[in-house]
Amino acid sequence: RCESIALLQRSCASGSVLASAMHPVVVQEEAALMQPDHLCGEETSVSTGFFCTSDETKRTDWNYVGENQGSYSQAQVYNYVGEAHGSFDKHEKKAYSSWRPRCCTMVIFGLAGLGLLVHIGMQRFGSGGAGGVVQSAYCGQQDCMCGFKTGWADDKKLWCCQNHGMGCPPDNSIVPNIGVGRLASTLQGCDTQCILKNNQATCGGRVKWASENEASIMYAPDKCQQAYDLVREQCMFCLVCPLEVAGCVSPPMSL
Repeated sequence: RCESIALLQRSCASGSVLASAMHPVVVQEEAALMQPDHLCGEETSVSTGFFCTSDETKRTDWNYVGENQGSYSQAQVYNYVGEAHGSFDKHEKKAYSSWRPRCCTMVIFGLAGLGLLVHIGMQRFGSGGAGGVVQSAYCGQQDCMCGFKTGWADDKKLWCCQNHGMGCPPDNSIVPNIGVGRLASTLQGCDTQCILKNNQATCGGRVKWASENEASIMYAPDKCQQAYDLVREQCMFCLVCPLEVAGCVSPPMSL
């Protein structure tokens, strides 16, 4: 429901002078001699609704319909005198413009949007479970970087452990395939621990070691990128370690 606060009122008349506070008798005599066929008035106010406010313009038209044919009579003001007892009929029109939201509406929608984003973020990026792997309710069957919050099906546990070394049980009832590193810590960037061939090292340390010791890589101009790709193949979860912060330094390019 909207409440209106009057800001400005103005009136107009066509046909003759409507009224005069100084000479009411003269006005009544003139009105008796010549009735205007149309009078109007406009009132501007602010209309306030539940969600928004707007400028409201209400126009009232007074149409002369003949003696004893209308519902209002002409005086200093228009008075309701009953159906078919006056000379004028009243017609009101309302127009709304300059719609704008209320401050409380913007706050409500802002809080609702923030709550939705927090909910989505918790669903997508929450952490917990074995190895601190990212959780999500929308994980793929072979997406081993998320899903511990709602739990994995047995076939997914088997696949992720064997192929990516993630989520393996502590009792070693399931172990990674040969050449696949096993996650040995929570995911913590380049400090994430990977066990491969009984050697445990961080992702960053593995990239640096491979760039300096792998024969097929150590002399390549892009040895850091090749070392990073190798470590990603062995320990897929090392994708949380960006190459730029892995600690590998490529040789300067020669012209």
